[in-house]
Amino acid sequence: MAAAERRPVSEAGRIAKFMGLADWAKLDDLGLVERVAKGFPVKTATIVIERLDPKGKFVRATDIIPKSTLHRRKHADQGRKRKGVGAVEGLLRGSQDLS
Repeated sequence: MAAAERRPVSEAGRIAKFMGLADWAKLDDLGLVERVAKGFPVKTATIVIERLDPKGKFVRATDIIPKSTLHRRKHADQGRKRKGVGAVEGLLRGSQDLS
């Protein structure tokens, strides 16, 4: 009965799930197109490559993304993480100054 209550997953949803997108169940065709147009984090490319070639014998991330772009995206993702950590550290320092 639980299977009958679930709505069917679209082809876009199955593709998004394969790509490892967190909100795959919510994506329709246009939603997936918008996500592709915006670009994906490096993690998504890594997930797709691992699913296509789990042993890494035939396909590498640089086969689908140019090496310079992959390097730039990795660096940008790390920068965003550092900025978030810096903001948390700043809040913690500010709260210590108040006490």
